[in-house]
Amino acid sequence: MRRLTLSLAAAALGLGAVFGASTAAAAQPPPIPAGLCVEGGGKVVQDGTPPVGYTCQGGEFDGFPVIP
Repeated sequence: MRRLTLSLAAAALGLGAVFGASTAAAAQPPPIPAGLCVEGGGKVVQDGTPPVGYTCQGGEFDGFPVIP
């Protein structure tokens, strides 16, 4: 019985790690058009980070990657 309990606990921890990692990877917001950034009160800033290289700074879409 003890072995079954330990096995179930290990399986639960493993599943938590898998689903936790997939949630963290999905946390990146989708890229938005530059016009939408400006309409939302932000400004487009070149930051050089791949894959897009531009970020919306300020406004409603602060921190979103921007498609130039």
